[in-house]
Amino acid sequence: MQDKYSFFTPKATGLLPLAAEHTPLHTTIDLCSCAKEVMDYVQKLEKDQIIKMLHTPNKKGHLPIHLVDDLRLDSREKEKIYQLLLPYMKPALPSLSTPVDFKTISHQYEILSDSPLYQPLKIACLLVNQIRQTAFLSSTHPDMTGKDAEDVELLHREIKDYRNEADRAKYEYLYTCEDVTYHQDIREDDDYGHITAHFKPSVRDAVLQTYAEIPLSTKRANCTELSDIFVYLLNKMNLKDIRIEIFSIENGDHTLVVLNRDPKSDPGQFKTWGSRALVVDVWAGKIYPAASIPEQLSNYCSMDVTVDKKTNHHIFILPFIPAYHTLVLDTDVSLLEDTVSFRLTPDSFVGRFIKNLNLPEQELFLFHSYIKPLLKELIARRKLEAYELAELEYPVATLVYAFLDPYYLKKLTHRDVYLKDIEDKHIIDEAPHPLDSEVQWPQSSNETTETTFCVQSLTGQ
Repeated sequence: MQDKYSFFTPKATGLLPLAAEHTPLHTTIDLCSCAKEVMDYVQKLEKDQIIKMLHTPNKKGHLPIHLVDDLRLDSREKEKIYQLLLPYMKPALPSLSTPVDFKTISHQYEILSDSPLYQPLKIACLLVNQIRQTAFLSSTHPDMTGKDAEDVELLHREIKDYRNEADRAKYEYLYTCEDVTYHQDIREDDDYGHITAHFKPSVRDAVLQTYAEIPLSTKRANCTELSDIFVYLLNKMNLKDIRIEIFSIENGDHTLVVLNRDPKSDPGQFKTWGSRALVVDVWAGKIYPAASIPEQLSNYCSMDVTVDKKTNHHIFILPFIPAYHTLVLDTDVSLLEDTVSFRLTPDSFVGRFIKNLNLPEQELFLFHSYIKPLLKELIARRKLEAYELAELEYPVATLVYAFLDPYYLKKLTHRDVYLKDIEDKHIIDEAPHPLDSEVQWPQSSNETTETTFCVQSLTGQ
């Protein structure tokens, strides 16, 4: 998406101060007793004022339209407000299959053939267009706005499941690969310890390939997956003079690629990235110098809206607001390592349980980087009983033993074993153990809080 697609014109990009809890439109909607009050207020505004306020989040990250559902109004009054506001929020991104144009971009940003941006831009355009030739379905792209909410939700879960499959493959590979070594960094005065997995370029390349091949084969991808595909294709070109990084937006929901950021710069301050830094946003169809982030970077959010008893999904494209959003470095492709942090004095049952097991670094890395976040997600998605994480006892013990073995890791995440039934250890007991190792199970859930378990190493070491 270049200027001709930009939703916000230069005149409309001035941001409302975020020191207040709400914009005036937030306040009007929050306090209204009927739809007419909102209509009367909106009619007094210029179009660019309406657009600006509708796309400005409050301190809680809510847009004005997000407040409508919680109003104590009947459904018809809420529908009137939605029908008033939604026409001003139509996203103006090109289709996911629309190509980018190298000549247009280089002319727009005055990138000449002797510029350090010229060659990276040319390569980025070629790869973005190669990706956009695939007919991807994206649950977050404006291509899906106005579609049936249930259909979009199914697609979103499908993409999420494929992402989980890629995560599982990554950590299973790191766990079993001989070209990975682990180093634990623990200092007595620190609250957190760190474990770093160090690996060879071939391991890094295999992981990048995993994250790209799954969305390419399924033709399902959101911004993260599209960025992964771009990174994989660019890394495969083995260009030594291009630095590749993946960033996300904190307080937002978007992922993008950054090329050639100054390594001495602050990742969270794009103004320090240097004149060679180039942003590649495959999802939005935008490529531009990092200096243009305030005008060009988009953020994504969405919601379901019910009108006339039909619920449709609506996607909104928001501006990047430096006072509210922060760019966070997720992946530096040049680094041949992956680090995870964990509390040295855990305050949850899970943390204490793992600490008592005294696991080797390899298994600690697997748990803290993959198993623990997955447990939290499973609880949030009600795939486990809706207990607090600190109250999970026997099911956690079962999951820990299972996840520490790559075979069962694969079984669980491929749904051969239903996670909702994981409390019954016989589901796992009756499955043949590929390494013929014997696991000592706790006799009851109460014992797990006081007993330190002796576990035979599942790696055979």
